[in-house]
Amino acid sequence: MKVTFQTQDLCRALERVQRAAQTKVTSNTNNGFFISAEDGKVEFQANDYSIGIRTFCEADVEERGSVLISAPHLLSTIKMMPSGPVVMEQKKGESTVFFKAGQYNSHFPTRDTAEFPLVTEIDHAFHVNMKCKDFAEMVNLVSFAASTDAKNPIFTGILCDITENIFTMAATNSHRLAAREISLEETPTGKGNFIVSASVLQDVIRLLPAGEDSMMEISWASRHVAFSFGETYFLSNLINGVYPDYKRVFPSSFDLHATLDLK
Repeated sequence: MKVTFQTQDLCRALERVQRAAQTKVTSNTNNGFFISAEDGKVEFQANDYSIGIRTFCEADVEERGSVLISAPHLLSTIKMMPSGPVVMEQKKGESTVFFKAGQYNSHFPTRDTAEFPLVTEIDHAFHVNMKCKDFAEMVNLVSFAASTDAKNPIFTGILCDITENIFTMAATNSHRLAAREISLEETPTGKGNFIVSASVLQDVIRLLPAGEDSMMEISWASRHVAFSFGETYFLSNLINGVYPDYKRVFPSSFDLHATLDLK
């Protein structure tokens, strides 16, 4: 296996999957960075069983192959390399992969790729397409109200309710509550009502493309939700449980109204 990347492209690809890569040296889980090279494109995967991320990066593939690198400091090492071409090479029969950029050389141990739990796409029977900027705005407006107490996992999540052309997000820690709904431009293929960890959604919006018209697909099943955008596929477990009826908290009428300048 022999592949030549541009340093920035390689760093961006590793950064996208880093969240799901095992960062603890003392771990016996089947984790790490899975890298597979085909013609002109290299696939990167990481999977910690609660979330899985898959993305792609353009590169010059001289020899095809795949490798599993269980090195928590891989990304930080690549960032220290000089800008320009980075050659990744693993010779046949060897259990070490080498990275070379200019006079900088580094090598990492590898494991059997068969041990890695590949990220597989869920059924797209239930899905909706929406603008990335709308999704990011919703998450940012409600996530502050989610709890950080792991003893009550439901409250650490954000409720996503998709009914006809209305997408609603709600979060509460039982002391404060935030909800936001928007009208979707496209009709979803079915109803959705699921709870996703607030920290996971924050990770998703950090990876979203910045283009004004960039689109994403959200698909959901009984136990998982997936976010697909650009070259990246982000899969997450759902939080089990029934979210409280937050709508009952909002009063049906108010005695006093005031209009203030937002600034």
